[in-house]
Amino acid sequence: MLLVLAQFARAQSGNTTPTTSFGLTVGLMLASPVGFSADQICPSRVAVSLAASVTALVWRRVFVEAQSGIQQGPGRSCLDIARPARPVGPDTLTFAFYDGRYTQQGYLTVGAHLGVEPISTSSTRIRLFGGVERFIQQALFAPMAGLTLSLGTQPSVRIEAQRIWVRVRQTTEQDFFEDGRLVARQTEFHKVDSQPVTVRVGIELSR
Repeated sequence: MLLVLAQFARAQSGNTTPTTSFGLTVGLMLASPVGFSADQICPSRVAVSLAASVTALVWRRVFVEAQSGIQQGPGRSCLDIARPARPVGPDTLTFAFYDGRYTQQGYLTVGAHLGVEPISTSSTRIRLFGGVERFIQQALFAPMAGLTLSLGTQPSVRIEAQRIWVRVRQTTEQDFFEDGRLVARQTEFHKVDSQPVTVRVGIELSR
């Protein structure tokens, strides 16, 4: 679909400059979304990120982009080890956890972006864009924004920076004990927000 739009735009404007780009990048998600790593006492939520993208200039400096990616990490060190209840007297233990669909080491994403190229020369392109990201395993949509810098020609060096606004549901349980025996439980649900940033670098080919 992107290729069809690009070819149509080129035919209408008579433009012979490249209108379609293909990118492959690798980098880091500096902090995975809260809840994506079983993280209660997590030392690090950094994840390795790999992405492939297709970008099509559809009208003057306006472009659309499709991007798919995979994020891997953090490791199984991100686990919460709960203490046992005291065997004598009253005690209260509080647990905060996330749905199992969130707490995975690796996850796939697909995104649809719309943006502009404020700077576009034969050797330098700067793109600003916004869009929506779909986390496949988590069945979750999230808004996002970012920028891309392309330097050089065939292939270009592609540098990406993106921020995603993610909201997930957290479950909090309070267990009330008496002499080591559970006597009551209180459960609450609330939303937790995070804004992970991803930085990647790679190559881009244009046609």
